[in-house]
Amino acid sequence: MGNKHLYCGIYCTHRGLWILAFPSKKQQTLANCPKCSIGVILEVNMTKFQKILTGILAAQILLVVLVFITSQPAGATNNPLLGDFEPTSVSRIIIEDNNSNQITLEKIGTEWVLPNAGNYPATSTTINDVLEKLASVRDTRPVTQTSSSHQRLEVSENSYQRKINLLANGKEIIVYLGSSPAPGGVHIRAGSSDTAYLTNALTTSQFPATASNWIETTYWQIATEKIQSIKITNPNGSYNFALDTNGVWNSGQLGDDEQLDDTKWASLLSAFATVRMVEPVGTENNAAYGLDSATASLEIDYLDDTGAAKNATLFIGSQDESAVNYYAQSSLSAYIVKLSQSTVEKILNFNKDSYTANPTPTVTP
Repeated sequence: MGNKHLYCGIYCTHRGLWILAFPSKKQQTLANCPKCSIGVILEVNMTKFQKILTGILAAQILLVVLVFITSQPAGATNNPLLGDFEPTSVSRIIIEDNNSNQITLEKIGTEWVLPNAGNYPATSTTINDVLEKLASVRDTRPVTQTSSSHQRLEVSENSYQRKINLLANGKEIIVYLGSSPAPGGVHIRAGSSDTAYLTNALTTSQFPATASNWIETTYWQIATEKIQSIKITNPNGSYNFALDTNGVWNSGQLGDDEQLDDTKWASLLSAFATVRMVEPVGTENNAAYGLDSATASLEIDYLDDTGAAKNATLFIGSQDESAVNYYAQSSLSAYIVKLSQSTVEKILNFNKDSYTANPTPTVTP
């Protein structure tokens, strides 16, 4: 072929790129991809100008390859995302969600409490379980190394599904939980790193930012079969009910042509016997709670497990700042709580129609 050089090229089906071989005095030069050997050899006789263009093309291809390689996530390993994090070392947890809700949990001794609600007891087993889940997350599935991708994955400082702030051995650890691209998977990032991962070791729903998910929400519970009498007081009046010796409920407010609706009463009795809270408030009263002059009350006389007579009263106060829930306090608890509107209205709006049978319509012949 004279003094002309032989240029060879091969199309790599693995990378989807042309790999070029520089001029060779040999009749053939084969450039192989390290991961495959499928390609087509091209032979061209190059002019000086073509050689320059080919060199520029080769440089551009090399640049593309370098950018492609460096833009990929860090190679997957199999280490704990949070390093030597020990769940038992955590003494405080603050969880925020994307709806501006926030909950703080604190450990006193071996038990968890809500410090912003008078140290109301939290469900320690639930908290310990989710801390173990955090510790189990591995860095095996990297998604991105670039901070510009954090907002899209919802793991940025200002855009997230959950922001979890842990205090462990006096050290702050921040974890972001983001979007879920597929069932059972969620994006996660440690605040100290730009690398985000995909994990199925936990879900965002396991880290709620509302108190009701971290406590036992039953605020007042009396066995229905132990209840002997009930008194309801509200703006509509005062209503008294008592269980007679035959186990039948009666009311002094019933007229001669009225009777207790058994279905309505059974539903009310169940609602009065078990009351669930939205969240605890604390142990210190405040005039804004409206409990000093309660708008309604529920009083129950009952027998305890030994047969001794007991009395309990639930006081209903004002609506909270959301105008959805109500403040309330039970004589059985030191804690003031918030009750839902649907729970309170059974007491606050109670009237004769709530418990009497609908009159049978008169049939005109």
